Amino acid sequence: MFGYDKFRAAIIDTETNGLKPTDSVLSVRTLELEMFINPAEGLVKMFATDLIQQYYNYRQGEAVNPHALAVHQLTPERIVELRAAHNQAPDVCPFFEDAQLELHNYLLQRSLIVGHNISFDLRMIHLENPLVPVFCTMKDPRDYYKSVSPEPIKSSVGLARAADLCNVLYNKESKHDATVDTFVTAKVFQHVLDNNKAMVMRLYNMMNNGA
Repeated sequence: MFGYDKFRAAIIDTETNGLKPTDSVLSVRTLELEMFINPAEGLVKMFATDLIQQYYNYRQGEAVNPHALAVHQLTPERIVELRAAHNQAPDVCPFFEDAQLELHNYLLQRSLIVGHNISFDLRMIHLENPLVPVFCTMKDPRDYYKSVSPEPIKSSVGLARAADLCNVLYNKESKHDATVDTFVTAKVFQHVLDNNKAMVMRLYNMMNNGA
């Protein structure tokens, strides 16, 4: 598009068997975005181009965390079903560690990595310092959330709350489904940038500089 520079971004969301980097990563969704930024006007257009969905088994001998299970409902049996449904052969990358390097390489080839509480996802996939720009839809737009919220914001803004503040429909029945979350995150991301040209230019400069 005339006047626009093109970038490739990826939104990532994970489901895990706990909150520690030693806990199993059970699913990873990456939503690829083409971003077109007009630096003269601070405008941005985004298009989703690909969605990658991968499921991984619990590590051998690892107990199922009941608190995590209550959130994502990924039992060992359900993971087997989902892997089959997504054409993941039982003996191909059965555990996240088998696919970790490929995921890292994919993300490091993007101009930007986006996520809601992205530091958690990067920590869980063992990519805490990705050396490419990162945008967190929970933390980076906090001032914007404060400006549009009818009541004071005193804690972290969850994805459902961010969606509400950005007028993005979020199906509560599908909450914590990583596929839904990636698309909601993308819409929140677009809304935030549509309403903050300064943030658009900050991202533009970060992606041009690669840091």
